[in-house]
Amino acid sequence: MITDYRRVMALVPKVDLSTSDDGDHTQLAHAVDEALTRGGFLQVVGHGIPQATIDDMLHVLYLVFNEDYAGTSGPELVRSDLSAEAIRPARIVHRLSPDDSEVTGLLSLMLLTDARRPARMGPDGAAREW
Repeated sequence: MITDYRRVMALVPKVDLSTSDDGDHTQLAHAVDEALTRGGFLQVVGHGIPQATIDDMLHVLYLVFNEDYAGTSGPELVRSDLSAEAIRPARIVHRLSPDDSEVTGLLSLMLLTDARRPARMGPDGAAREW
């Protein structure tokens, strides 16, 4: 499955933001237009976001996601809205950095955990005792 994903991602056009340092964004605009015209999708590389910033963002997404199934306060044991709101930006970051194993791992963990939510709860909505 990962091999198929990488094969597909290799076909998706890449737009390198680091090539537009001169202030003239004409080539960048042309690259984006061409990529979207060809298939409607593109990968953004060379975005210049420091790795520490990406790491901090991933940590916050993980904390928000964890609040879903290990709520620290409130009447609801499970907050599926929080997991969805953490998964959504994690997917975006993954699209921007498909080769980043930390991003891929976090998104995979979130999706697997989210898929197991129904098994973690009993019919009455309470947590199952294992």
